[in-house]
Amino acid sequence: MSKYIILGFLGALVIMHCAEDDIPLYSDVSGYLRRNDSLTSGINNVILTVGDIDPDDITGMRTRKVTTGPHDTLDGYWEMDSVCYGTTRQQGTGYVRITLDTLDNPAYPYRVWLPNIFGPSDTVVLTMLVDTLP
Repeated sequence: MSKYIILGFLGALVIMHCAEDDIPLYSDVSGYLRRNDSLTSGINNVILTVGDIDPDDITGMRTRKVTTGPHDTLDGYWEMDSVCYGTTRQQGTGYVRITLDTLDNPAYPYRVWLPNIFGPSDTVVLTMLVDTLP
């Protein structure tokens, strides 16, 4: 009889866990767009598109744009607040996408980065090959 009670209790726990809502997880993300031949040579005036999970509809995605610029004597800095990098049920690579689009930046090649973002704040360093720069 006690086996059935334990199995019933475990079944109820599984059902309660499955009924939980996904809670969005946010991070304030900042970073630099740099040349691959230097640790300090950044690239300014590039429009990046940051795509993340839409917190109002976790099955969808939202996109926001940010422009790189100088910060603390280093070029190529960018910052984006409240990036939704996952939920309590789904986290990992691929939920945040950073894109350099040729429509916004005709002088640069199309490029996509899929960074791993975790925690309340994170830093991402994006690199561009020198051969592809104008």
